[in-house]
Amino acid sequence: LRTAFGAARILGRNLLHGQTNFARMLWKFNQVYNPRRQLADHARPVRYELPLPERLDVGDRRRLYVHIRGGAKGTPARRAAD
Repeated sequence: LRTAFGAARILGRNLLHGQTNFARMLWKFNQVYNPRRQLADHARPVRYELPLPERLDVGDRRRLYVHIRGGAKGTPARRAAD
């Protein structure tokens, strides 16, 4: 209900300024919006398919950290084992 009041307020403000495109969009919404057409797009065959990137072996995941983890307050941070 709050959304309807918000849309009515926007509609009224736009109409006072002579802008009718928002009102026309609301009027034609049921003619333009077709959920079956939107879902049918996923069933169509793919005309072009992007290749997946090749899988890389990561190895030791601890070496992926860029930032060194901080220690307790007042103690120096430990360095990751190289």
